[in-house]
Amino acid sequence: DKIGVISNFLDKANLIAIFPTYSQDNKRNPLSFDEKVNVLKSFIPKNVQVLPGGTTLFGVLKFLSNQGYTHVIQLAGSDRIPEYKKIVDTYNAKPDKKGEILFTIPKYEFVNAGQRDPDAEGAAGMSATKVREAAVNNDYKTFEAGTPQGIPAPLKKQMFEDIKAALT
Repeated sequence: DKIGVISNFLDKANLIAIFPTYSQDNKRNPLSFDEKVNVLKSFIPKNVQVLPGGTTLFGVLKFLSNQGYTHVIQLAGSDRIPEYKKIVDTYNAKPDKKGEILFTIPKYEFVNAGQRDPDAEGAAGMSATKVREAAVNNDYKTFEAGTPQGIPAPLKKQMFEDIKAALT
């Protein structure tokens, strides 16, 4: 099963990290980098680091390469893997248009975090878009259903208010 596969990777990892984006706007990224970090740290396991390695996937890959990592396993949603794989395959240990090699990671793998049916009801069809829409529509029940388990209730409520304020 997928949890077993992921657990196997995590048991052997030298670094388990999340790289939140710095992007912030009033459409898709209403929370600041610091707010994202605060929320993540409230529910991720203690052995997972939240790192400011880059503003883009390229920045993260360059950070990991510069740190000497030679085997990376990236967890991503099924809809995002083709896009990420194309970037890695195009630029890994290969020069960009300026002739610069941005990153070199000899072994790069992807693990599918799962399928999402955007037409499904409830959590199975939840997306970040639906969570943001719930905040805009002042629908805390839907918002809460679409957020990760383990976020303390006061922080979840603050996140709801922050997103609602940023998007309305």
